[in-house]
Amino acid sequence: MREISYSVSLGVGAAPISFKLIRSSDKEAVFENPAHDFPQRIIYRRSSQDTLFARIEGTSKGVEKGIDFHYKRSHCD
Repeated sequence: MREISYSVSLGVGAAPISFKLIRSSDKEAVFENPAHDFPQRIIYRRSSQDTLFARIEGTSKGVEKGIDFHYKRSHCD
């Protein structure tokens, strides 16, 4: 299987951080970087044709936490 990584900048001027794809399906993709401080995981889940759920999660200062993001497609007229 081919390895897939996702690189993201988590702040203005921040160096990109790579997250390795660890699980995927038609509706979900989970990326992980256990060595990163926070987040260690990024999850994308398609709820429907027009909605996307994203979550960042991991341990920060010894506390497990997660932050959810909900996206809905906008139609331009």
